[in-house]
Amino acid sequence: MTMNAFGNFLQQKRTAKGLSIEDVATASGMLAGDYEDIESGALPPCDTKEDIEALRTALSLSPAEVDTLYDLAAESRGQGQIPADILAYVRENENLRRFLRAAQKEQLTAANWKKLTDKANAW
Repeated sequence: MTMNAFGNFLQQKRTAKGLSIEDVATASGMLAGDYEDIESGALPPCDTKEDIEALRTALSLSPAEVDTLYDLAAESRGQGQIPADILAYVRENENLRRFLRAAQKEQLTAANWKKLTDKANAW
């Protein structure tokens, strides 16, 4: 990943949709200069739920693209950082924390995690 993968991703989505910086800034409730600085990497990625939701709406992003934004924002903060949407969910859900601790103690393999993920996606 490049140092500004978040901004590059936004720029690719914006230009693919034929939108200007001003279009996206206005639709997302940002100042055009701030949005431009996020795209260029002069400002750090925004990763609050509100900011990501505003960008999702402004750029008509798919759920997978929203996940990518969260992941890229986390990567920009440093290796091993947890995306803000996941971190918030873990903080709010005591049963999930218990589950993760149990999984950690059992040292689940990649194959086990894939089975769990496949099952969860089927719900």
